[in-house]
Amino acid sequence: MMATGVEAFKLGMAGFLVPFAFVFQPALLLQGSLTDIVKGTALTSLGVVCLAAALVGTIWSPLNWVHRLLFIGAAVLLVFPTIGLEFLGIALALGLFIWARVKR
Repeated sequence: MMATGVEAFKLGMAGFLVPFAFVFQPALLLQGSLTDIVKGTALTSLGVVCLAAALVGTIWSPLNWVHRLLFIGAAVLLVFPTIGLEFLGIALALGLFIWARVKR
């Protein structure tokens, strides 16, 4: 029972990130143009998936601590975007996803 609770906590931890994303991306509250709303939703969703992968320690294959830190970095870059750095976050996340898929 304890192991299930720990895993649920790890997955739920990504949900605590979303309220902070509302502050940095008002498009998540449907404020702004349609392109801003779609972009903000996509970036935040990808960031939450990256954070969940880092906390759980697996995506398609087990992750070592370096890849977990890189996933956390990608999540931060995606959820709290600044000009130009969101592209770095997308590239980092996609690169890590491809690496994990090929490793499998």
